[in-house]
Amino acid sequence: MKQIKMILAVFVISISLINGEGWTKKAGSGYYAIDYRFLSSTKYHDSSGDNIEFGGIKDLAFNLYSEYGLTDELTLKLNFPFYKILNREDDECSDCQKDNSGIGDLDIGLRYKLKSFGKTTLATSLLLGIPINSDDIYGESNKLALGDGEFNQVLGIEVGHSMYPLPSYISGSIKFNNRNEGYSDQIMLGIEGGYKFHKKLLVNLRFSYLKSLKNGDKEIFNDIVPVHANNQEFTSIKIGGFYNFYKNFGIASTAVFGLSAKNILSAPVYSIGFYIR
Repeated sequence: MKQIKMILAVFVISISLINGEGWTKKAGSGYYAIDYRFLSSTKYHDSSGDNIEFGGIKDLAFNLYSEYGLTDELTLKLNFPFYKILNREDDECSDCQKDNSGIGDLDIGLRYKLKSFGKTTLATSLLLGIPINSDDIYGESNKLALGDGEFNQVLGIEVGHSMYPLPSYISGSIKFNNRNEGYSDQIMLGIEGGYKFHKKLLVNLRFSYLKSLKNGDKEIFNDIVPVHANNQEFTSIKIGGFYNFYKNFGIASTAVFGLSAKNILSAPVYSIGFYIR
């Protein structure tokens, strides 16, 4: 099985611990999580989808993720990689920067409940990717980029369905990512299901699909593996476990595996963290 990393900073679907699309938080309530994400790769998928070997790169990140109910119908969402570490481990590019660390790009957004139909909720969402780092990603500086250097907007329709009295749910979404700075726009699809065991342990599974519209002209310069490459595409699954060990406190862990990919690193992505709700 080919394996990839969901490294696009805009995707809450890859960097948040849990999704549960379609539902908003009650006014004044929230979900807050801090997690550590880890990837180590010595391969990447090229534009044809083939697996190419190189010296290797590590991508580590500490993320803050939160959802807060401004009203019963409107939820504020935030994802902030407050400390990232990139390390290139090979010597193929003598002029390339080998290490970089600092703050990643900020994602902030809203989810608005449109309508409830019994156990089903329909919502719309808007996510803004705020560039924190330099736009000079793969230019003369040969730097390892902590962000993609663009301001993008992700507009989506989400649906969530509770399977009560069974302790389970299913949710899904279709989203359009309007990108800038020469990056191609994208279509994103996702479907997720979860089941809670003994009122303590939630296990979920998510299927994600990303398709590039290939309407941009962003180029990657020099001999740097494309961390934030243009025209990235993938199909992936994510497995997550969430355990409430004391009242509203819990520990969470996820693993993301790729089924197919183009223009992206090839490796599973693991995360572990704590949450309160």
